[in-house]
Amino acid sequence: MIRNLGISTILSYSRSLTTYFGASVIPLMLNLLVNPLIAMNMTPRDYAISGYYTSFSSLISPLISFYLVGYYLKEYFRLDEENRKDLYMTVAKALITLSGLIAVLCFLGLALYLEVFKRDLEFPVMPYLGLMVFSIPLTGLLSLKLAKCRIERDTKGFFRYSVLSGCLGVVSALFFVVVLRLGALGKLLAPFICNLAIFLYLLVNNRKILSWKVGIERYKMLILFCTPLVLGAMLEYFSGGFTNTYLESLGDIEEYGIYIVGASIGSYMMTFSWAIMHTFQPDIYESVTKNDTKRLVRTVCVEMAVICFGVIVFVVCAPYIIDLLTAGRYTDSAPYARIISVAAITSVLFYHANDYAIIKEHRHIYLLTTVTGGIVIVFAMNVATSHAGYIGGAWVNVLSFLIYCVIITGILLFSSKRHATQRD
Repeated sequence: MIRNLGISTILSYSRSLTTYFGASVIPLMLNLLVNPLIAMNMTPRDYAISGYYTSFSSLISPLISFYLVGYYLKEYFRLDEENRKDLYMTVAKALITLSGLIAVLCFLGLALYLEVFKRDLEFPVMPYLGLMVFSIPLTGLLSLKLAKCRIERDTKGFFRYSVLSGCLGVVSALFFVVVLRLGALGKLLAPFICNLAIFLYLLVNNRKILSWKVGIERYKMLILFCTPLVLGAMLEYFSGGFTNTYLESLGDIEEYGIYIVGASIGSYMMTFSWAIMHTFQPDIYESVTKNDTKRLVRTVCVEMAVICFGVIVFVVCAPYIIDLLTAGRYTDSAPYARIISVAAITSVLFYHANDYAIIKEHRHIYLLTTVTGGIVIVFAMNVATSHAGYIGGAWVNVLSFLIYCVIITGILLFSSKRHATQRD
C-alpha cells in the first residue's frame, strides 16, 4: 500500500506531517512541561469545577460556531479563486456577528438551566460559566484561518498560527494558575484571554471583514445548509461532554476531579490524532469530491496506522507519563487516561464517515446519526456507571464515537443500496 502511494507522495506527506505534527506537538510539549506546575496549584475541586463547566462547551460550541468552517471546507474545491475569497470573507463575517449573538443566547440559556434544574450544584455559576461560553466565539476567526491554511496546503501559515495560539495559551495558564494562584478561575480565564488576544490580532490584520457586504439571502443560505449539521453536532455532546456532566452527578467530587485529570491527559492523544488527521484532510476531501475511492482508502489506512501506533505507545507508558506530568499527585488517574486515549482512534473513524456524508450532500444523515446515537449513549451511560462507576463512564465516552460511526456507515450503505436499486 505504501509503495502504491509513490515516492513523491510519501515525501509530500512526510513534509506535511512534520509541519502539522510540529504545529501541534510544540504547544503540546509546552503544556506537558508546565503541567506539573499546574497540578501542584490545582486541587481536585479545582479540576472538578473547570472540568464541569468545560463539559458544556461540546454542547454549545457547534451552535456558536454554526458549522461555518465546515461549510467553507465543503465548498472550497467547488469554486474558482475569486469566489473562494468571497466565501472566506462571508464566513468570517458570520463567525463574528452570528456567533456573537448565539453566544449571548447560550449563556442566558445555560444560566437559566443551572438556576432552575441544578440548585444543588456544589459549584458557583459565575464567573466560570461566562468565561467558558464567551471563550468559544473568540476562536472562530482562528479556526477559519487554520482551515484555509490546511485546504491550501499552506503548512508554514498553519504552523505559525497554531504555535502562536498554543504558546500564548501556555503562558496564560502559567500566569493565571501558577503565578496568581487562581485555581479553577485561572484555568478558565487563561483560554478566554488567549482567545481574545488572537481574535483581535486576526481582526486587525484583516479589517475588511467588518465592512464586507453579506446579503440577507447569503445568510439564509448558510443557515439553511448548516442548521441540520449544527443540531447534529450539538447532539455529539453525548460523545464527550455528556460524560463529564453526567459523572458529576455520581457525587464523589474527589474521584470526579481525579477522573477529569486522567481524561484531560488522555485527551492529549486527541491532539496527536488531530495533527495526523489535518495532514491528510486536504487529500481526503479532494478524493471524496472527485470520487477517487482507491486514493481515499489508501490515505485513511495510512493515517489510521500512524494514530493506532501512537495510542498503543501512550497506553503502555501512561502510568509513568502521568506520574511525571502531575508531579506524582494524580497517579490514580492513569486508568482513566488510558481509556480516554483510545478515543483518538474511534473519533477519527467517525469524523471521516461524517465528512464523507457531508461532502456527498447527505447532511441530514448527521442529525439522524447523533439523535439515534445519543439515545443509545444515554442508556449505555446509565448502565455502565451503575455497574462500573467512573471507569464505565470513560468506556462509554470512547465507544460513543464507534456507535456514531456504525450508525452513519449503516445509513450511508443503506442509502447507496436503495439508490442503486432505484436506478435498476
